[in-house]
Amino acid sequence: MDTPELIQTTLEVTDGVALIELRNAGRRNAWNGRMAGEYRWLLHHCDERADVRAVVVTGAGDDFCVGADFRELESIGETASYERPRAIPPAPFPDRADESLRRNHMYPLTLSVPVIAAIQGGCAGAGFVVSTYADFRVVDGAARVSSSYAGLGLPAEYGIGWMLPRIMGTAQSAVILLDNEPHSGSDVYRMGWAQYLSEGTGSARARAVELATRIARSSAPSSIAMMKRQLYVDAWREATEAYVRSVSDMDAAVGSADFRRSVAARRKGERVDFRTVEPKEPQT
Repeated sequence: MDTPELIQTTLEVTDGVALIELRNAGRRNAWNGRMAGEYRWLLHHCDERADVRAVVVTGAGDDFCVGADFRELESIGETASYERPRAIPPAPFPDRADESLRRNHMYPLTLSVPVIAAIQGGCAGAGFVVSTYADFRVVDGAARVSSSYAGLGLPAEYGIGWMLPRIMGTAQSAVILLDNEPHSGSDVYRMGWAQYLSEGTGSARARAVELATRIARSSAPSSIAMMKRQLYVDAWREATEAYVRSVSDMDAAVGSADFRRSVAARRKGERVDFRTVEPKEPQT
């Protein structure tokens, strides 16, 4: 299936960076089934495109995403089930995706490209899930971030209780989950949920694009693909298994085109610009 018609998202690719914008006009980018389907398909195609080396996801206007559209929440309450008919058939997982990560909201972790969330304004509920499953986060100091689950009588959704402690530790995860009041961008940066703090309203997007461009330019696509698997799959295995697999990765890397290009450039006192469009090497 090709990318569906984009109604609640937009995509722009510049200098190796794909900018995905969540867009639900008049509803502060509230999340719904249509937006979810479009977002996953855009990630799928960004992963396959040779001209995309990094992805930034953000919200249109003043907010990132304030959570699920209340019209859908009411429907969920009426049926007492999260299961809803899909507005769009889901994009397939990459062939290399480990079985442990083949869960809908973990989709960004299976990609060969980094996904960076740029957070401004309100970020709650479903928006909190989307940004938590990015590889890292850039947040405006004035942003307002809340998991929001406790205020709705809900548990930590979609494996967030597993993911959060791996980002920010158990105690800080408890604060952001159990205290339902919004936390400032400065607070969630201090707590470790966000990795970059951008002062100035609306500045997170520009900072995230700057970081993504730097990664796209200076980091080999094959290295990023292997490192993401090491971070999200190998890191939870026994140390010996992770070590042995890393040595196997090293042996594979020294035979790669990315390695050969880099060594040749260093001999000339130069550095490779990895935004040069070449097919991404398959990773296992």
